[in-house]
Order: sequence, then structure tokens, then C-alpha cells
Amino acid sequence: ESMKQIVANFLIDKNRIYLLGISAGAFSALSLCSSYPDQFAALAVSCGKVELNSLENLVATPILNIGAKEELYHQSGYQQIERRLACKNGEYEGIVLAHADDNTIFPIKYSTFIYQWLLRHVKKSDPSKVDFYTQTHEIGR
Repeated sequence: ESMKQIVANFLIDKNRIYLLGISAGAFSALSLCSSYPDQFAALAVSCGKVELNSLENLVATPILNIGAKEELYHQSGYQQIERRLACKNGEYEGIVLAHADDNTIFPIKYSTFIYQWLLRHVKKSDPSKVDFYTQTHEIGR
């Protein structure tokens, strides 16, 4: 509902709506995008855990996944996303920062690289052609 209100009341290109999340924001961005994969052009996340069952809804969504070797969720977050999505036909890019941890990776959100990567993507007219279930178990397309 919030998305519909924003698009209705502001001049927004509906084909260029992106999600960016770090830590708990990455978990939220992944959850939101997996519930409504047809609403977003691309997703960039860093240092977040993920609900693995929801990743199947993201196979057609371009994803930039940034991790740090020494961060808390590298094993349970970054690597699990990498294993599930890197071999799918959607665009997936994984980056691991060698000398970073939970405290040093947060400034990455200001990176020009991330914004340029996101802006390269435009939402596909029908990104998935599969049924998906939202967290309220509604069926969407």
C-alpha cells in the first residue's frame, strides 16, 4: 500500500525503484523484494541474514551482494545468498571486501559504485512469469 501511495503522489519512474539495505536493512530489503519481486528494478544488500526459502522469488531480480570476510553474518548471510543465486539466470554480482568487518563496511552505503550499479537497471515489464507468495500468503504474478 505504501508503494502505491508514493507512486500516486510523487513523480516517480516506476521502472526505476531500487532497494538498498545494510545489516538489518539488508534482511528487510531482501524480505520486501522477495515478497514483491515485480515492484523493484534491482537490489543491493550488505551484511544481512536472509530467509533462504524466499530467495527463489529473487532469481529474476538483479542483485548486488556485498560482504566482508570478517563480518558477523558472512557465513550465514553473504555465502548463502551467493550459493543460492549466483548460478541462476538473473543478474547477480557478489563482492567480498577482504579487510572489512561489521564496523568498517557501513560506509559502503555511500559508495558511488553502488548507485551507479543500481541505476544501470530498469525493471523488466514482467520480471518473473512465476507465481510467488507474499508474507501474507497472497498469490501474485
